[in-house]
Amino acid sequence: DVKIGNSVTFIGESAFYNCPSLQNIVIPDSVTTIGGGLFGDCPGLKSATLGSGLKTLSYEMFMRCSGLTDIVIPDSVEEIAEGAFRVCNGLKSVVIGKNVASIGGGAFSGCSNLANLELGQSVVSIGVGAFSSCESLTAVNIPEGVTSIAADTFFGCFKLKSVEIAGNLTTIGDNAFLGCIELQGFEIPQSVTSMGMYAFSYCSSLSSIDIPEGVVSISQGLFAVCEGLLEVKLPDSVTTIEDNAFIGCIGLRSIEIPESVTSIRGGAFSGCSSLLGIKIPEGVVSIKDSTFSNCTSLSSVEIGDNVVSIERMAFFGCTALKRVSLGRKLDVLGSELFGSCPNLMSLFFEGNVPEGVQAGTFSGINP
Repeated sequence: DVKIGNSVTFIGESAFYNCPSLQNIVIPDSVTTIGGGLFGDCPGLKSATLGSGLKTLSYEMFMRCSGLTDIVIPDSVEEIAEGAFRVCNGLKSVVIGKNVASIGGGAFSGCSNLANLELGQSVVSIGVGAFSSCESLTAVNIPEGVTSIAADTFFGCFKLKSVEIAGNLTTIGDNAFLGCIELQGFEIPQSVTSMGMYAFSYCSSLSSIDIPEGVVSISQGLFAVCEGLLEVKLPDSVTTIEDNAFIGCIGLRSIEIPESVTSIRGGAFSGCSSLLGIKIPEGVVSIKDSTFSNCTSLSSVEIGDNVVSIERMAFFGCTALKRVSLGRKLDVLGSELFGSCPNLMSLFFEGNVPEGVQAGTFSGINP
């Protein structure tokens, strides 16, 4: 063990780095400043008492201290810096002081046994990947001062079931909850206007989602492979459904695409094998590659009059599809558009048959 005198005010960077036999440390109240990596790679460290003089827990301060099981962060601390507890895979419980305002990127990343966590009401900033791969974390609260959940914040938190959000959140970043396979009953606050790519992908326990009014884009892969998703409500503010937004949502039976939507990108609903019917809004002019491919239960499709092109494989593998009515402005049909649609018996063109019919457009259709 190491005893630090009460006259010490500063401890330099990496002062105890890679001290594998160090087991207990007490930082006295006199210490106000500490350098980065202070106890990094001290796997034998079991107990750390932090003094009331600290305002910042420095970057990578306890990184890879695998023997540390719990920590109490005093009320004097205002910032937990980047990677402060990264890969402390023995850490089970953290008490965060009431004055912590900022939690840096990756601060608790890889704390695979961290099960208990409560964020104080002073927290206003949570950095990229702050709690990523906290595989034992089951519940978390987001204080009202937090306006953005950064990219990767809860990436790979496999046991996370409950997220309570208080107040003023506007942004959910890329991959924020990717792989949270037990997340249930998630309610997106009405204040949210932006959700990043793959933010909820592979959240296979989500069953319903209500997108807030004000969201303009359903981003790329936003709900990809959410296999338990049964119901989605899209507001009239949505104009774009990006690539692979709902790809692999095998439980999704129906979705009403609002008339405000003007763009549906490639693969948006690919592999939604329970989807029964779809109506394309009048504002959409192009159906992109593989948009509805392998929607094996899709039997009814209504395509708006303003669609001028349907690109390759858009309805490939829609084995239940029997009849399709195509709008009068349609000019281009992509290759393998209705490939492997063996039950398609009727194509009705309200206008002239398009001149731009590409090779293989109807391959796999029974004559």
